[in-house]
Amino acid sequence: MARTKGLPEDFFVQCFISGLKDAIKNQVTMFQPNTLTQAIDLALLQERAMEAILKEAKGVNKGGVSTMNSFVPKKSDSSRLPPVKRISAVEMQERREKKALLLL
Repeated sequence: MARTKGLPEDFFVQCFISGLKDAIKNQVTMFQPNTLTQAIDLALLQERAMEAILKEAKGVNKGGVSTMNSFVPKKSDSSRLPPVKRISAVEMQERREKKALLLL
């Protein structure tokens, strides 16, 4: 510790940041920490954020339950949808004209 007595705080901050992984390094540098404590806190925060993102990308939440299938409709859900009615070009034009009249 005696060898580092005359060095400025910015030196320690830059040394710490230079040893971080690139993804974390960029995020910490963006916030321009002034002290080593700030740099360490930011690095820990970014590391936790990245872990959460990776965990979510893998599809597992805190309870160990997959979250990936929650957005995919089940096969039985599609059977509840009403059938699509196809209309002719003439009928489509009539509907457009009717709608245009309603908007006036």
